[in-house]
Amino acid sequence: MSVSGKQRWRVQGMTCQSCVRAIESALSDKDGIQAVCVSLEDNQATVTYALATVTEQMVTEAIEDCGFDVQVEAGSLRHIAMLGVHGMTCQSCVRSITSVLNDTSGVTSVSVELEAEQATVEWNPELTDVHRVVEAITGCGFDVDEPSERSSAGPSIVTTVMLAQVRVDGMTCQSCVRSVTAALRATAGVLDAAVELEPQGWARVSYDPHQTDAKSVMEAIEAAGFDAALDSVTDVESDTALGSTSAIQSADFANTPDTMDGRAFGSDHATQPLLDMQGARAHSGSGEAAYSFSSNKSGET
Repeated sequence: MSVSGKQRWRVQGMTCQSCVRAIESALSDKDGIQAVCVSLEDNQATVTYALATVTEQMVTEAIEDCGFDVQVEAGSLRHIAMLGVHGMTCQSCVRSITSVLNDTSGVTSVSVELEAEQATVEWNPELTDVHRVVEAITGCGFDVDEPSERSSAGPSIVTTVMLAQVRVDGMTCQSCVRSVTAALRATAGVLDAAVELEPQGWARVSYDPHQTDAKSVMEAIEAAGFDAALDSVTDVESDTALGSTSAIQSADFANTPDTMDGRAFGSDHATQPLLDMQGARAHSGSGEAAYSFSSNKSGET
């Protein structure tokens, strides 16, 4: 039993139901796609897919291949699990589980079936995870068949890690650097970050697009008391299973956009493998310390 993802995409260029059917057919033919709903009136596609085998980028490319412009709706990702629940004997048990799940932060939908011994739960992965959902049910006195949100048995798939470079104004010392680093580390979905004070304030951040976006990265920096301006975002394919921990390379901050002719991070940075730095304090070419970290918050494991 595994966890599914449900997400919305904005689709531009559809003019009739033939366009709708083309997108639905293209997506339905792909392994791991569980449900597709395309709305012509709303210019929107809602797709449910297996997190273990399908990525957001795969869905995006499938729609683009049909000839439409498409963009995922930030913050629209929801996780869904059908959990086996054992020990229920009556509708009072159903109501108890339903009530405790509805009171769990991040849970958006609950359906409990007594006869099937099953609970179908949908939640916002930025606010909770499958383990907290299971704990809520077991706290009521019932046994639960816990699923995994990422398949460890299947082959690795190519996933997308987004890299954002953000100009940070207002930092004056290494204490400021540490504050920004800590704020980024506390942001759900951020995989790694490297923050540089000199020659100018920059933060280079890698994140899981299933969990967060560049806007949230900037908001985290601003919440720490500094001004943030997004310079560039690019994506890097990682031949590892979703949810793996990787970190960006923090060296060579001298290659800011001012010296890269507008290229995102420079072509070398955009394509080189991500390095696992696990809390390392790396030094940039400027001689100043650049703090970086790695975290597993991109997805529940």
